[in-house]
Amino acid sequence: MHRILGLALVAVFAFSAILAATASAETTLLADWLINGLIPTSAQPAVTEGSLELEEMTHGGTLILCSGSFHGTVSGNSGEDEITLVEDLVGNDVTATSAQRWVNCEYLKTSPCEATVGELVEVFPLGLPWKTLLVLIVNEKGAEVFDDLITTATAGYLVECKVLGIKADISCVGATGGLVENGASDVLSEFVLTDGIVTPLAKCSTPLGEGEGLLGGAGLTTSTAGTLTVSSE
Repeated sequence: MHRILGLALVAVFAFSAILAATASAETTLLADWLINGLIPTSAQPAVTEGSLELEEMTHGGTLILCSGSFHGTVSGNSGEDEITLVEDLVGNDVTATSAQRWVNCEYLKTSPCEATVGELVEVFPLGLPWKTLLVLIVNEKGAEVFDDLITTATAGYLVECKVLGIKADISCVGATGGLVENGASDVLSEFVLTDGIVTPLAKCSTPLGEGEGLLGGAGLTTSTAGTLTVSSE
């Protein structure tokens, strides 16, 4: 039986940055993580591996691609889970409190940062640990998608670069989420616009003023405890 969490009105954003003129009704239902088809009785280890596209949309549109892994747990407490550690491709801790830089990040678009496309850039995750909540969203058309919502308001990232010749920080934070679906033995996640359901925009701070940011990309989530799936039953 579906468990109703709430009813929300959302604005539909296109990637061309055109805001749709109407809002659509969504129903949000609680969902569960399953290990080998069962709701776990305690928190179980989980890791998401993949790539993220980090975009500052207001002041030039800096776009950065990062690859790595996100470590944490999933639980049987109505879809609650947590991300506690971010690592680069060779297993280095790249949290903001670590001296290690996220070496697997590169510019896809540079402005307002003074850099070249393909150049490596320093990026730090912010606000760890990130609390997340798995839900099922049903839009007015009846389309159903699972969304793993990052509920920590301070979750985000910090980029260090030069703007107007001065070392500067660009940071984007805010509760967001990624669409998820079951794979063969793992869970696939993607930050996309699908059937009117959109990844929420982040709030960004840059040397040129405040703005908005968008998170893109995809990954695979697995657990050493067994086969990981999502369910709304």
